[in-house]
Amino acid sequence: MMTKEQIIEKITEWESEHGESFVDRFNADINARTYMPWCLGRRYITPKQFDQWVIAYGNNEIEANDPNYFVYNEYNDEDVPFAVVISEEWNEADQNKAYLILAEFISEIAVYIGRLEEFLSEEAIE
Repeated sequence: MMTKEQIIEKITEWESEHGESFVDRFNADINARTYMPWCLGRRYITPKQFDQWVIAYGNNEIEANDPNYFVYNEYNDEDVPFAVVISEEWNEADQNKAYLILAEFISEIAVYIGRLEEFLSEEAIE
C-alpha cells in the first residue's frame, strides 16, 4: 500500500519527468462514479455540489465524467459548479489541494493503487 504522501511524491515526479498534467494522462483511470461519492462522504464537496454532479452525469455532460473538470476547476467555469476544488484562476496552492485529495482517494482504495502502479510502470517503459 502507498500513503497519500508517497502518491503525491509519485505524481510530482511523474509531472516533472513528463512535463504535463498527471490528471491529463491518468484521467481514464479515475471513475467519477467512485470519486464523487467518496468526496461527498469526506465532505470535500457539499450535497448541493453532489446533486449538481448527479444531474450533469445523468445528462452525459463531459464535465461530469472527465477528471480534468471535476477534480480541479481552475478557471471557475460556471459549467462545473460541482468540481472538488474550484479556483478563480490557476494557482499552485489549489492544484496541490486537488492533488492531495486525489492522492488520499487513491491511497484508500486498493484498486486505484493498482491502477496507479500499473500506470507508472507503463509510463516508465515508454
